Amino acid sequence: MNKIFQIIIGALTTVAVIAFASCQEEDGGGTPEYTWPSKHYLQRYILPDSLIDPSWDYLSKIKKDSFLLGFGLGGESICSGECPADPQPPHPLYDSLVKMYHDTAWRGKTNYMYPAIAYPVSAISVVSDADFDDAHLAGSELIDIANIYSGSYALFVLNGYNGRYPQEDFLKPFCEYTQQERSLWNGASVGIYFPLPTLSRTHNFTVTFSFEGWKSVSSTVHVEL
Repeated sequence: MNKIFQIIIGALTTVAVIAFASCQEEDGGGTPEYTWPSKHYLQRYILPDSLIDPSWDYLSKIKKDSFLLGFGLGGESICSGECPADPQPPHPLYDSLVKMYHDTAWRGKTNYMYPAIAYPVSAISVVSDADFDDAHLAGSELIDIANIYSGSYALFVLNGYNGRYPQEDFLKPFCEYTQQERSLWNGASVGIYFPLPTLSRTHNFTVTFSFEGWKSVSSTVHVEL
């Protein structure tokens, strides 16, 4: 499982780099200003309105008995407006989000890291139009046999900025996530890891993410295993 986890992290990191939108303006010395002092650790959130499918079909070949569906979250960016190289007014929702997550007492430098999903993930659903196995025929819910990869800033931010790393990575069934672990996910990369199906190898998976206090977003992904 550790080896599988490392493969997943590496692949998701590749997509996260593609999805990453940082402050790209250079200062007078020609060096991008990536860090600055702030009382808020998180500088960007995203209001999810779509699942971005970064074409993960090749990941089905990583292991003979497993495959992975990976997504980024698309939507409106909620920025602090503090980036020195990219001055802009703060988004009207930014202050309410930092207060909701108690991110008001950071004492150090920060940066435009990958954006956090603005609202906790309340549910994930995956349904196929084809028979997956004897217990999961077409139209059945498949999330009960999946492990969810996520990277969360919540354990760091909500615990007074205490923790080994600002982002904690998880790979486990969604039902095992605590309320805190479902909060402040890195919106650039979320993975859903499945065993290979024992029946049909061609599927149209409809994936739906639901959020507390926010709308659900869906995407359908065609996979041939």
